[in-house]
Amino acid sequence: MSRAMAYLLLAVVSAAAQAQGLAPDILFEKVSPSVWVVQTSDAQGRPVGRGSAVVTAPGRLVTNCHVLAKSNSFVVKRDNVSYGATLEFPDPERDLCQIKVANFTAPRSNWPTSASSG
Repeated sequence: MSRAMAYLLLAVVSAAAQAQGLAPDILFEKVSPSVWVVQTSDAQGRPVGRGSAVVTAPGRLVTNCHVLAKSNSFVVKRDNVSYGATLEFPDPERDLCQIKVANFTAPRSNWPTSASSG
């Protein structure tokens, strides 16, 4: 995970932890396995952008559509692992795109909701 991505995730986790009444380190531990980097490429395979995605189901992640907007292809990455991915359901109005990754078994987000936290 890039340093910028880690800082962003830490800021989001801290805010959510306060809202949910959880210690930030506990919330980070719950959600970080579900957060992956999206690396986009142009037609020649050159990197053109980067963002994040969250696992929502087996082989499915959600990212922002603007991350994918100017790319010809993209992968999801974490550490030294990389998977080719395809756009499955775009919702540009909400800037949310569901992507599909074959043979992908990362855990889905354990993001606590108000119903499950108390």
